[in-house]
Amino acid sequence: MRLHLAQPLQAGTLKGLESRAPSRELLRTALSDAIGDLQLTQQEIEAHSLDVYLAANPVLQAFFWRRVDYLVSIAHDLAAAGALGGRAIDLGGGSGIVSASLACLFSEITLLDRDVRLARHVLTRSGSVAVNLVQADALAWAGPKKPARCVIAADVLEHFQDLEPIIGCVRRWLAPEGVLLTSLPTENLLYRALRVPFGKVKPHDHFHGAAAVEEALSKAGFRAVRRLYHPCKVNVLPLFRITAWQKAS
Repeated sequence: MRLHLAQPLQAGTLKGLESRAPSRELLRTALSDAIGDLQLTQQEIEAHSLDVYLAANPVLQAFFWRRVDYLVSIAHDLAAAGALGGRAIDLGGGSGIVSASLACLFSEITLLDRDVRLARHVLTRSGSVAVNLVQADALAWAGPKKPARCVIAADVLEHFQDLEPIIGCVRRWLAPEGVLLTSLPTENLLYRALRVPFGKVKPHDHFHGAAAVEEALSKAGFRAVRRLYHPCKVNVLPLFRITAWQKAS
């Protein structure tokens, strides 16, 4: 199924999603409990973005959860069009909240990460039984036994200094005309400036902004078919770009 670029989704598209996935409160509780249950270090907390998903500042917390909402919204839109289903891979699935939020759309999700302890905790607490955990380096993983219909890469690709090898892996994992879902920080001037009032520093392994990653994806034969800009949905100083890409057949 060849997809075509659509207009940004309307706010109403988000309605009703909560009833088909674990509630935000359940996921927040699972994340909060994991800090003590797994004895996570401050470095691990920040690596999995728990410091923002559980931030004391309600504006910062809501901002990061809304980014997940946008990704889920695009996925539901594509599922309604018949473009999603079957098997999916959650690349660098980290905390497991994206897999938990999208599990209802797929028969099976494989969450791939170098450390799956937090994801196991969150997925168990949220009842997301259709998610398989694979603890491995993405570049060393042999890949799925059968091609996936979707690869999810939520705030992951910017952490790869050399983009070509990981994009090559994604292409191999995907079925013809499969879908890649990305969330990427823009690292624009506003993004960098906002780190100051919120007391954040740029992670040492944020090697690319959204534009560089998206250029690499386009060169590798991926075509953007859905896109939302966070927080305004339109392309006005966006802090994140959430996009669905289709692999060339």
